[in-house]
Amino acid sequence: MVSRSSSTQPLAGPAHAGSSHALTCLLTPLHSERSLSLALLQHLSQELPDLDFTLEDRGDVDVLWVCGYERGNADLVRSLREHHPYALLLVTAREPEELWSDEVHAAGADLALSWPLDIARLGQTLRRRVHQA
Repeated sequence: MVSRSSSTQPLAGPAHAGSSHALTCLLTPLHSERSLSLALLQHLSQELPDLDFTLEDRGDVDVLWVCGYERGNADLVRSLREHHPYALLLVTAREPEELWSDEVHAAGADLALSWPLDIARLGQTLRRRVHQA
């Protein structure tokens, strides 16, 4: 796992940190085929029932997850960081991390992970990182 070690960005806002509320995770697929996005949302909701996954930006998100990242799309990551400065920003891609992680970290991502990944371990990582803030 690659993480930004010297960041000036906060990892999570005060919305849910330290409380018993479910963490809200906004899924942001790079290619938004609605049926695939809904299938991913449903699968993740079953695998990690204590996280509230959504495809709608409600403004009060704890985690932003950019799925299916492709090199050269750092502007999307930068825009999400600007709109959600306190959320944990996770980016996943199919390519090896060393090919794209520097690009997304420079754009404001907190975590860069290659797909596929262990969903249970990811859930633990997200909860731990958000509650550290």
